[in-house]
Amino acid sequence: MSEAKCIVKLGVTEAAVRADAISVAIQFCNQHAQIDWDNQEKEARSVATGTMRKLSKDVSDIGYMEVEPLRGEFRADPGSPDYKAPCGCLAWMIR
Repeated sequence: MSEAKCIVKLGVTEAAVRADAISVAIQFCNQHAQIDWDNQEKEARSVATGTMRKLSKDVSDIGYMEVEPLRGEFRADPGSPDYKAPCGCLAWMIR
């Protein structure tokens, strides 16, 4: 698995994301780890939305997503992913 990771913060508005975001940590599959940041950002948004759907969350009220690259670990032991995208990208709900 690749070491390319990011955090996606989701919310109704940008202000809501800044105040109290739901966050999803993404570890890119080998294929998506090799693409440029703009395309990684698009993939991260897609994987975060897939994560929310899998966990039976309503995605219709998500109006804003912020994607930030992550250097290092997001957790010492992330455990099993909450979602595995068809491509192999992995996602964990942080909150």
